[in-house]
Amino acid sequence: MLQHVKDGVLFNPCRPELVDGIITAATILPQYGSPLVITSGSDGTHPAGGQNDPHYLGYAVDIRISAVNQHELPLLVMDLKAALGDQWHVVLESDHIHLQNQGFKTAGS
Repeated sequence: MLQHVKDGVLFNPCRPELVDGIITAATILPQYGSPLVITSGSDGTHPAGGQNDPHYLGYAVDIRISAVNQHELPLLVMDLKAALGDQWHVVLESDHIHLQNQGFKTAGS
């Protein structure tokens, strides 16, 4: 069975902009031999922004990259950035890609 979301991942809240980014990532990852697998949404510990971390506000997810050839990871990040545009942060971490819509900057205002 194809799994797109790791067990236990929560999306509460999940902003519409984030859904658009997830769909875009789902079309690009297979080009690199990997299905989309979201490993974190609003669940887990994301200390960078405290309670205002974009994960907790529904603007960010983490995506599994273990099936992608390490030499192709920079190309994958470039393709994601190009497809998503300036309103997104695409950050290659040690074991995942952090995908974040910049709408969180105005959250609560």
